[in-house]
Amino acid sequence: MAKKTNKLVLSFAEIVIIVFITIVMFCILLGKIFGVSQQSKVIYNWKKTLESAQYSYNVILLTQRQQLMDYVKSGSQSRNQEILNMFKSTLNTDVVGNKKEQKSLKNYKYRFLNGKQVPKESKYYAQNFTYSPDGTIIAGLNWLNQDCFETDNLCAVMIFDMNGVKLPNRFGLDVFGLNIYNNRLEPFGTGLSYEENQRNCRRLETGVTCSKFYLMGGQFFK
Repeated sequence: MAKKTNKLVLSFAEIVIIVFITIVMFCILLGKIFGVSQQSKVIYNWKKTLESAQYSYNVILLTQRQQLMDYVKSGSQSRNQEILNMFKSTLNTDVVGNKKEQKSLKNYKYRFLNGKQVPKESKYYAQNFTYSPDGTIIAGLNWLNQDCFETDNLCAVMIFDMNGVKLPNRFGLDVFGLNIYNNRLEPFGTGLSYEENQRNCRRLETGVTCSKFYLMGGQFFK
């Protein structure tokens, strides 16, 4: 009888282990499915935001080109904010105006994918922001070149945070961006190969070219 009892106890222990392993595997699978869903949502929102920005810029060039050029040439400290004002209606964003709204973004900072702070001297650094009425998306601008309308050089960069001030606030995770030229917008990484964008879209890199890499069908960073 003792041998039979031991066998039953052992079988029960085995069942417990199997059930435990099954639950763990299910949780891992569920986490991965949820993660993929979240990633897909971020990429989808980035695609829609990019389309909206491209449409907005086309409207500005058609209807307010001279005003845009005047702001660009002025070189004033308020230039970035004035140009963001021009984007706000077609981007469906509101300019940060009152003190409460300004305070909500006062401490907002975004980083590269590797965790390093974006330095002020970087072209990817923006100080002026707008945000969507529901507070979900932030748009920032850094105008770099006041003579770009006479050339085909880079004019400015726009930065978008897909979930506003909420973390992680990192390129390649919830922060993306685009280059502005005198007649077009291009996501960061445009002109680079799939492999080149992929190399930058990794944990220890800046993640800047994830903006293009995901649009090329690339998967979230590793």
